[in-house]
Amino acid sequence: MCGHATLGSAYILKSHPKLLAEPLTGNIVFHTLSGELIVDINSKDGVMLMDFPADTLGPVSTQVIEERVAQAIGVPKDMVVNVEGAKHCQYIVIEVHHSVDVESLKVDTLALVGPTSTWLTIG
Repeated sequence: MCGHATLGSAYILKSHPKLLAEPLTGNIVFHTLSGELIVDINSKDGVMLMDFPADTLGPVSTQVIEERVAQAIGVPKDMVVNVEGAKHCQYIVIEVHHSVDVESLKVDTLALVGPTSTWLTIG
């Protein structure tokens, strides 16, 4: 999802009505993989507003989640505080203990997103 491209497209559609088969009569709705993105083009001062959809987080279902996530991000298991997944976008949020230097982590991204990550499912 790219807000810049969406707003740019809305600007072109609003600014060049002759390109459209029918005139715009309200908000512009873009249908994306992330869901509907609605751009409000009705402002009198030309400002366009877009509300990004919020994805809800939920528990990640697995019995060995903390151990595998800890191994993949290179920290001891007790440093993983919480792991949740975004249901629609299918991404994982990993919370680690505040003492972990996140910048210095050597993350095995393939272990988290590759074909062997079938153990990582969002419930």
